[in-house]
Amino acid sequence: RSVVPLAALSLQSSSLPITGTIGVVRDENVIRLPITLRRSVKITTEDQTVYPEAIEAKLSQHTGIEAAAVFDCPDAKRGAVIVAVVAAGSGALPEDLQTWASHHLPLRARPAKYVLKPLAQWPVLSSGKPDLQALKRLCTEAV
Repeated sequence: RSVVPLAALSLQSSSLPITGTIGVVRDENVIRLPITLRRSVKITTEDQTVYPEAIEAKLSQHTGIEAAAVFDCPDAKRGAVIVAVVAAGSGALPEDLQTWASHHLPLRARPAKYVLKPLAQWPVLSSGKPDLQALKRLCTEAV
C-alpha cells in the first residue's frame, strides 16, 4: 500500500480529478481517500483530547472497513462521546470491530458507537469529498 498525491495519479488517468488530496492505493486501481487535513479539529471526551483523523486512519486499517469518519456527539455524562460512521465492504459491521479497536486504539479514542453507511450512500460535496456536516448529523441522530 502506498500514499500518493492524486494529482500524480491523474496524470495516468484522465478520469481522476486533480485536487491535491492525498489518497491511499490499497489494491490495483482502488484509491482510498482518508478524511484528513482537519488538524484543527479535536474531540474532548472525559477531559482527554483525541483527533478524529488519527482514529479514522486506524479504523481504516481494519480489513473490513472501506472508510471511516469520526465525530463527537454530546453526552451528558462525558461531555462528548466518539461516534464513527463506517463503510464496510461486506455491508455489515465486522463482528470483531470492537475487539479489534480495543487492541489498536487507546480507550479514550475508541468509538462508543458505530453507524454503518455504505460508502456509495455517503453524502458528498460538489468537490467529491465527503460532506462531513451531513455525516455528523447521522451520528447525532444515532446517539
